[in-house]
Amino acid sequence: MRSSFLRKAFFSVSLLGLVAASPVFERDALACGGGFFENHVPGEVIPGASEAVEVTDHRMVVVMERTKTVLYDQILFHGNPKGMAWVLPVKGEAKLGLSTDKLFEALDRELGLKVVGPTVRCPSCTSISGGGGGGGGGVGCGSATASDSFSGASSKSAGPNDGAGEPERPEPELPVTVKSHEAVGPYEVVRVAGEDPKAMAEWLSKNGYKVPASFEPVLAAYVREKFDFLALRLRPGQSASAIRPVRVELQGGSNVVPMRASAAGPTDKLGITMYVVSESQAFVPSSYPVFTVPSASITWDFAKKKSDYAEVREARAAESGYRAWELVGAETKSGIGMRITVDGKYEGETAEADRQADVEAFGVAPRMITHLRANVRTSELTSDVVLEPVGSAPTLTRTPSKVSGAPLCKTFDSDCNVTGEAPASGAQIEPGVASGASRAPSAVAVGGLVTALVALFRPRKRRP
Repeated sequence: MRSSFLRKAFFSVSLLGLVAASPVFERDALACGGGFFENHVPGEVIPGASEAVEVTDHRMVVVMERTKTVLYDQILFHGNPKGMAWVLPVKGEAKLGLSTDKLFEALDRELGLKVVGPTVRCPSCTSISGGGGGGGGGVGCGSATASDSFSGASSKSAGPNDGAGEPERPEPELPVTVKSHEAVGPYEVVRVAGEDPKAMAEWLSKNGYKVPASFEPVLAAYVREKFDFLALRLRPGQSASAIRPVRVELQGGSNVVPMRASAAGPTDKLGITMYVVSESQAFVPSSYPVFTVPSASITWDFAKKKSDYAEVREARAAESGYRAWELVGAETKSGIGMRITVDGKYEGETAEADRQADVEAFGVAPRMITHLRANVRTSELTSDVVLEPVGSAPTLTRTPSKVSGAPLCKTFDSDCNVTGEAPASGAQIEPGVASGASRAPSAVAVGGLVTALVALFRPRKRRP
């Protein structure tokens, strides 16, 4: 039976993405011929503008390999840290480690959706007289694009990781088996098993792993399905500033993410961003409806200097009763393990081991990474997420051709005198051009990254 993994139901993460594109202006084109110019009025190039959209999401990463699955969860806790609890249903061997908030920030930069706004090219006007050449109204060649980004950058939650001391082993007084009990950085972690759902819920609460009453039916379902539970809380003396993302390695390939626990969350709607990393395939949840927001559905508003992507996405989610997941896009990335960890600010005694584990999880060779997002009602999270391959997926760039609030372009008479203004239309409006498409790396590029990784993890000499 496939092992299942992570879902955290009691925390939320704030994202704020901002990617600004700088306008690039080219010189205006000149008419060709043997005549001379009596009058020339260049065409104006009007770019779009940049937009930042704030989204509150719980973010997680699923790295799918043939022999194991690596799961990342970013925990940002609001409120009294003594009330914090994180519970993961597991089967088989599971190893918990630490990561860094910088990893999620880097993934947002690499894999955030970008909407590239259209460019308006207002017509130029050239009046020509004299011998030899012919001429006419030309079109200016300047171009500029702007984009709004839907990536993210979270608040930092990294803190000290002293790893000191072994926690006192709790003695179960209920029919619950404590299979392991250890300190992992700022966290106290236990693995428990049992056959009595009420006893399991009581044991967790009694031992400081606070779970809300709304979680108990979900807990009972997992107990009946013969799951163990990996439970995590802050160690005594640790504050909320010490909270760090966790990494869980599960032996055996798994494609199931137990999302049912999210129904016990504190809000009626939950934003979820999930990155799925695999060797070559894009993945979508087969257990939930899935939609995409194509470029043709998006309108760029020049007056507001933004697109309506967020509004279109929200409408699609509402149509599904806030149950559907969005396939934002998928792209192949190479060397991402190196890039997302090089400035990760890993801390504590296990810093180098944590960094190396993250690099190995994301890899140096090309990886297909799928960006999924959901804005779901917690009451609709009635099934675990089963990830299945999808034949095709959009890229992470949208280039809308529909516009509103089109800029005004000058109009001319036959002598190039300005006669007025008219909204840009037709061929004067060009869709944005996607840039930075992913490509498979050359052998030289991969070799260079391997060399860099060797240098990064070469043992350091101790200071005398």
